[in-house]
Amino acid sequence: MPKPPRFPTSLTVVAIVFGWLIATGAAHAEDTAATAAAREHYQKGTAFFDLGKYQDAIKEFEAAYEAKNDPAFLYNLAQSYRLAGNPEQALRFYKTYLRKNPKPQNRADIEEKIAQLEKLVDQKTATQTSPPTHTIQPALPGSPNPGGPSAPTTPPAPPLTSTAPPAAPPAETPPAPPPTWPPSNTSQPPTAQPSPYPGALPPPAPAPEKKRTSGLRLTGWILGGAGVVSVIVGAAYGQGAQSAAKEIKDAAAANKMYTADLEAVDQRGRTDQTLEFVFLSVGAVALAGGIVCYFMGAPAESATGGQVSFLPTVSPNGGSASLRVTF
Repeated sequence: MPKPPRFPTSLTVVAIVFGWLIATGAAHAEDTAATAAAREHYQKGTAFFDLGKYQDAIKEFEAAYEAKNDPAFLYNLAQSYRLAGNPEQALRFYKTYLRKNPKPQNRADIEEKIAQLEKLVDQKTATQTSPPTHTIQPALPGSPNPGGPSAPTTPPAPPLTSTAPPAAPPAETPPAPPPTWPPSNTSQPPTAQPSPYPGALPPPAPAPEKKRTSGLRLTGWILGGAGVVSVIVGAAYGQGAQSAAKEIKDAAAANKMYTADLEAVDQRGRTDQTLEFVFLSVGAVALAGGIVCYFMGAPAESATGGQVSFLPTVSPNGGSASLRVTF
């Protein structure tokens, strides 16, 4: 029973490389779509924030964070909840933002807001858990005396006359204003650290483009070098096959007998021809893969990117390939 043919190891490596390239391209496309969605929700949320529609801004910033979990959206949510009159949620998002981004430029301002919000939350909790235990009856005409039956009133004593000038009444202390919401913050941060209030944080900065010495380009160089070596080896086997064919042809022209030596030469020529076909095919595929990896590893210079098309053509007598690259 004949054994099944075994594929060369080089073809397996090339197949693995192409599969990895496809998976990398899909992941890059998914990340680009998430970034675009986050930017769209951020722009809508900022517009609502500027208009004072903080509930709508909260929905958009939440959707932006779900698309791309950048800590800047947590800060925007904290700002929106604070201005919407929800100190509990604002306090939670400020603390979450500092946990995700421990060293922001405006950390002092955020910590001051956290302290103010904690006081407001404590006051709100104390008011809810300790309500008044009784009410006070107003003094209305015809209403009974809350203290019981009316007591006889004593006429006021006549004022005493004195030569001393009357004492000045004590100065009244103005009452402390009640706590207001949202707490005002008139202090401005230094010019080197512009305050994000009342606006929202800018969108997350785009990731820096990879240099041309990226992993894909290095893979392209490796595949290209392997392809060149494979083509050279295939060409060497092709020369051996041609040499064997010429030797047999010369023997036939000289009317020599087909001996065991000529049969060995013929067998060697057939083997060299098969190896030529295999190495040329592998070399063409490796070269194409190297070119594709090289151009895919280059930083994108346009919105549409480039396209690479490759059409290999192999036959028992040799191999060829056509490559087309568009930008």
